[in-house]
This record gives sequence, structure tokens and C-alpha cells, in this order.
Amino acid sequence: MGFDAAIVHATNHSRAKEWLNHHHLGTFSYIFKAVHVLFTQPAFELRVACQGKEKVFPRAFLAIASNHPYIGGGICVAPDQRIDVRQLELVVVEKRGWLSLLGAMLAFASGRITSSSSAHVFRDSQLSYRVRPAQYGQIDGEEPGRRAFSLELTCRDYPVWQEPLAK
Repeated sequence: MGFDAAIVHATNHSRAKEWLNHHHLGTFSYIFKAVHVLFTQPAFELRVACQGKEKVFPRAFLAIASNHPYIGGGICVAPDQRIDVRQLELVVVEKRGWLSLLGAMLAFASGRITSSSSAHVFRDSQLSYRVRPAQYGQIDGEEPGRRAFSLELTCRDYPVWQEPLAK
């Protein structure tokens, strides 16, 4: 929710992306939109429930839930995460001021967001969070649209079938 999802939305709906992709420069479309979104994305209220406690962030700017260390294009948001461990991680970044936000976004881009003083990290096998007012969201690059979100996340086994290898 927030910053990264707004970048995905702005880039996916940009005519410049098609042109840049045609010239094998598609990454630049995300960089250009990231700079624009940095200045236009408003803060939003985020309520997080974790381990029976609720924490309210009145000026959230970014919220990323993951069970994997990396998101979009290899940005590390959860360096301690492993997919074989039943644990989710939610990283919340607050918009405290422009200088701290700029530092947090540089830490985000360099894969060190969890070390930022503007970042809060929640870890558990169950997390829930609510976002208001409506924000852009993204799930592995797919856009569910701009809306208020109320999500409950949990770790579950997912059945996977594999054909036996041919001899």
C-alpha cells in the first residue's frame, strides 16, 4: 500500500512506459514515476494488529507485507525473511518530514528499509491491517485498484503437486 503501489499504478498507466520498454529502458519509467510519487503521495492512516496489540500510524507512507526478502525487481525489504519459515513481515514507513522521508526512500531503494528510523517492522504468523482513506495497492505487481483496504494475512500450507520425473 502507498508509495510502491502508487509507483506501480502510475507506471502501468503511463504512455512513457511503452516507449521506454520499446527502447529497452523500461526501468527508467519506474524511476521517473518514483520521483513524481515521492512528492505527490499523501500520508494515510494505517492500523496494524499483531500479537493481540493494535498500533495506529496516522501518517503512514508505505506498507509492505511479505514472506519473502525481495519485491519488484530485487529490492530487499525483509532481509531476515525466509519462505520456509511460517512468518510474515509487515514493514511500515511513516511520513514524518521530508528529510526523514527522503532518507527512508533511499534506504528502501538500496534494500535497507528495515534499518531506517522511519520504518516499523512487525513479524508474526498472522497480521492484519486497515488502510484509510483509499490508497493504491499492489500484489506482486497486480493492481487491485485504489480503495480502503482491510486485510488479514496468515501463513498456510499450499498444496503443490509435482509429476514424477520421467526415467
